[in-house]
Amino acid sequence: DQQKKDLLLQGVSVHYLKNVLLQEIQDAGLDVNNAKVYEMEPDLKSKNYGLIRRKGASVICPRDGQLGASYVDSIIEDNLDNGIRYVSRATIMLSYTWGYEVKVIVETLASKCKMDGRDPKQTYIW
Repeated sequence: DQQKKDLLLQGVSVHYLKNVLLQEIQDAGLDVNNAKVYEMEPDLKSKNYGLIRRKGASVICPRDGQLGASYVDSIIEDNLDNGIRYVSRATIMLSYTWGYEVKVIVETLASKCKMDGRDPKQTYIW
């Protein structure tokens, strides 16, 4: 049905990435200025979850009803902050590698929003 199809296309706002994800990285004890994507989830085979999997570990996945949800699905629970929607249908698809610095990715997305006249609160990345 349409609701399940829409769940497959959810993205996280640039606003959230800049104002929440970067803070989560710092709170996790990582160097927010240099942390690479792979440092947020250092061992995918381990039961010792990193930043990304930890956020969704106790969340029921809306697609399969099982415990353990994606990062974007775990944000849906806290989706509104002063009327700002953190998750919605993705408007941009981003391809990156695990070796990129997270802050550089986020700052580039924020700059792209500014250059294109996009509102970061309404620009959602998949």
